[in-house]
Amino acid sequence: MFQFHPFGVVALIATALCWALAVVLYRVGVPGSAARKLSLLLGIEGVTLISSGYIDFMLTPAMHAHPLYQRWFDAQFIVHTLGDCSMLALYPPFLAAALGTRLTRPFADTRVRIVLAIGAALLFVATLTTSMKFGASLLYVALALVFWFAFAASVQAWYLAEGAVRTRARWFAIA
Repeated sequence: MFQFHPFGVVALIATALCWALAVVLYRVGVPGSAARKLSLLLGIEGVTLISSGYIDFMLTPAMHAHPLYQRWFDAQFIVHTLGDCSMLALYPPFLAAALGTRLTRPFADTRVRIVLAIGAALLFVATLTTSMKFGASLLYVALALVFWFAFAASVQAWYLAEGAVRTRARWFAIA
């Protein structure tokens, strides 16, 4: 049924770390804080990690041949895609709360967050209903753009900040 595989173990450890840190940040953060926003982001990242397919490495070949395996695979794909699309909607507002730079400030606006959520929902539907190559490619290009934007915003925050804020921004850029 299950077998040891390093990729599967690493995925389980990464998921456990995401969820554990999410719980800690949720408990120490006040409502609306960057800590609470990061907590939500890490919770969803854990769901995305656990549904990324690395658990399949830990299944024996007999489990891959099981009649319900295709349903498991399809459910994993849907959950993973939903997690990725959720990251698109949640990451920019988190950056606005955590960095507060000129680049990220627009994402603190409620209207912009609604547009991000609608865009993420449309991308989720497009990924599930279009060809796998087109929908997944579009999703991963969007994720790459968001992560490059996050890197640029954190480097800008590091460059402009002073004192303790500069140290926090440096670690944010490194992460």
